[in-house]
Amino acid sequence: MLSGLHIRQAKLAPQTIDGYKEFDKYLGEPSGVLIKKLYIKITVLKKTDSRG
Repeated sequence: MLSGLHIRQAKLAPQTIDGYKEFDKYLGEPSGVLIKKLYIKITVLKKTDSRG
């Protein structure tokens, strides 16, 4: 997002997650919030993996 990539800020809708219950907690969140959370999670996983 900081790189200038324009992402439409639509909110997560039930039809988007197609029944995946683990995403229910994100319903109604703007896509930008979800992307930030995803990048944070990836960063944490990379750090955890590199510790071996």
